[in-house]
Amino acid sequence: MKHLKTFENWFTNIFKSTDMWEDYMDDHIGSIKGKGYNALMSSAHEGNWTRFKDLLNNYDINSVHTDYNDDNTPSKSNVLFSVIYGKGDLWEKKKMISALIEKGIDIYFENENGENFYEKITEPKLKKWIDEKYPDLEQSFLAKKYNI
Repeated sequence: MKHLKTFENWFTNIFKSTDMWEDYMDDHIGSIKGKGYNALMSSAHEGNWTRFKDLLNNYDINSVHTDYNDDNTPSKSNVLFSVIYGKGDLWEKKKMISALIEKGIDIYFENENGENFYEKITEPKLKKWIDEKYPDLEQSFLAKKYNI
């Protein structure tokens, strides 16, 4: 019985660690999806908080992903956009956004249309949470946009 518990712990720990296959696929997808796409963006898009937290120190959080739309116009995004557009639930998105802001991400990054991540949020609860947690954020976006 003692050995069974040991093997059970080993088996559990294998699945707790980051998956090597996912890392390989993220790198491969990065070569297909476009310049700048990385495993951190992929975990943010998938809403995988555990993996995101593990990868946060391994990648440049201010890297920009450039992709091309169907009409060959460039489309720029960063990790914050991956979180906003991602599949994660509200809790995961909150944790990821907090971690990125605390780590010092460029919150003023704008996509090709001149929009920042705050303007692209469509979830009212997420926008309300950002307004409560970072009350000066919206004002700083407006000040930067209108050069005040």
